[in-house]
Amino acid sequence: MQIKYPDLTPNELKLCALTKLNLNIKETASLLNISPNSVKVARYRLKKRMGLSQDQSLTTFFANLI
Repeated sequence: MQIKYPDLTPNELKLCALTKLNLNIKETASLLNISPNSVKVARYRLKKRMGLSQDQSLTTFFANLI
């Protein structure tokens, strides 16, 4: 991930890892000590930074990537 997307922050990399583990929004929010809405916003921003379309799932993207 860091080679293909070197500008990702440590928090974005954590979000990538948790998404790869197929954790849902509530589980991710609990682990990161943030609200579920914050996870939704973070995922939206992550998709935007990575150049993914809005209809593309992060879970599917990570499953195909690694």
